[in-house]
Amino acid sequence: MLDYYVEAGIDALIGIDPIQGTKTDMPRIRAKVGEEICLWGGVSGAVTVEMGSDEEVRSAVRRALCTLGPQSFILSPVDNITIDAPQTWRNLEVFLDEWRLSWSGLQAL
Repeated sequence: MLDYYVEAGIDALIGIDPIQGTKTDMPRIRAKVGEEICLWGGVSGAVTVEMGSDEEVRSAVRRALCTLGPQSFILSPVDNITIDAPQTWRNLEVFLDEWRLSWSGLQAL
């Protein structure tokens, strides 16, 4: 399908979920579409953000930024967050904190 997306000239591919995606190979996706298509997602909302540990969230954010970004990439939990619980809110704070830290590191390169 990636060849078809590139050929069609789409602007963005939404929903890149490394855990719940069907055989999602994030490095392959980025290599195949280059920076011509913006990739949106990178972290599983349902599994990592809602149920993960601090380190699982941090690791997922770093992996997404390093694999799919920093250019032509929108970091986002995929698909969405549905559980309104203290752990989810805590993990969202961790998600944003790691994004800030990792983004600063990428900008320094």
